[in-house]
Amino acid sequence: MPFALQMLRALVAAHPDRAAPLMIHVEALEATIANEPPRCLERVRALFEATHRTIGPQLGLTFAADEEFQACNSRVFKALNFALDGHPEAEKVDKAIKKLVGSINGTVGALAELSNIPGPEARRFARLEHVATPARSHARWAM
Repeated sequence: MPFALQMLRALVAAHPDRAAPLMIHVEALEATIANEPPRCLERVRALFEATHRTIGPQLGLTFAADEEFQACNSRVFKALNFALDGHPEAEKVDKAIKKLVGSINGTVGALAELSNIPGPEARRFARLEHVATPARSHARWAM
């Protein structure tokens, strides 16, 4: 069975008017996870960049051509509202999720920096070749 990013697919299906253009990137990432794990970082980056260009304008954001990847991520994450409608502590939920997403942005930024450093060892680390891929990990559990 091929690898499927179920949550991303559900998100695109729930918001086709806004997220449908991202499906090509989701499908490319799924194929890369299954067939070319070392290229996952570049596919994830392409998905994030497409998200900036797709969701950013809907959030009232514009991006300069030379704006750094991590800065674009940060601006999108800050503009998103993660509060749960009707939750008694919606503001706390929003704040906690933004903190989590900020940590993820730090990791994404560091991996992007590593992928730009010349030399096989830095690129190997940035592609996470030494870490089991989700497909491999799940395959072990399925056996």
